[in-house]
Amino acid sequence: MSIHQHIAARAARSHGILTRAELHELGLSDRQIRRLSTVGLAHEIHPGVFAIGHVALSRHAVLLAAAKGGGPTAFVSGRAGAELWDATRHRARRILVVTPARHRPVASIDLLESTTLAPEDVTTRYGVPTASVPRMLVDAARTTTVEQLCNFLHEIDFQHPGAYLPADIERCIDRNPKRAGIGRVKRMLTLHLAGSAGTMSSLEAVAVGVLTAAGLGDFEIGVRVATAGGPLRLDLLYRGAMVCVELDGNGHGRKRTGFDDARRDALLRPRGFITVRVEEHEILYDHATFIGKVASALAFRSAAVPPRTSSAQM
Repeated sequence: MSIHQHIAARAARSHGILTRAELHELGLSDRQIRRLSTVGLAHEIHPGVFAIGHVALSRHAVLLAAAKGGGPTAFVSGRAGAELWDATRHRARRILVVTPARHRPVASIDLLESTTLAPEDVTTRYGVPTASVPRMLVDAARTTTVEQLCNFLHEIDFQHPGAYLPADIERCIDRNPKRAGIGRVKRMLTLHLAGSAGTMSSLEAVAVGVLTAAGLGDFEIGVRVATAGGPLRLDLLYRGAMVCVELDGNGHGRKRTGFDDARRDALLRPRGFITVRVEEHEILYDHATFIGKVASALAFRSAAVPPRTSSAQM
């Protein structure tokens, strides 16, 4: 094969991304690499990292280029790592790359130098060096709410069962006791083990923010409870007061959905739950009504409430 065929074959195995060192391994000199760049066959994405042939990069190519931009032992983590674990459909605005070695700053990526890495912190997803689930959560916690972290873990459980053990997360927490956001990871794990699925929609995220700001944040998100008709997922649950808050998006105005909502409420009532239903426009625009509904229900139940088991299945 010609040198260009060797380059193409190597690039095809790595999303079209090659480093200067990899091009050297194929026998190219720096002068030849500059020539490839001049004629548009190699495009420098980060210092020493090239897209071969074109710059219409897939998301996996973008993430791999970022990882390679952090050096040969670097890997993608944080919210971008959550993408690679299929835990979110939202692309990270900035790509976090973790490296165990000192590395010069790279303007186009967020580099984190870490001295607490263990071999189990790194894996590969879609051909991209990626943080393990526990390490991804620890790094994402700097910029992610407890509820979003919970939902990441919920999605990973569904998409990739067996990808981690709770003990793996606990060990990663122990290795990083002073990391920013580590308290969120601890809280996330507690909620997850209690059955919470975390924030699953933008509407839930807004509702969580409104109630938390109003001092009504002592709730669990996405908990499943047992009923005579089978397990039901509750949007928000004030466990001590036995008050569940259901966030009704615009689709709940349909007749069929109304029947389903009434059935859910009927199944929850014998278990001692009060259901508070709030509409989308209240969550987004009429916060006083939203907060008032929830506060009224909690005040009503502030008298003695029969104790319940703390299990997620209740």
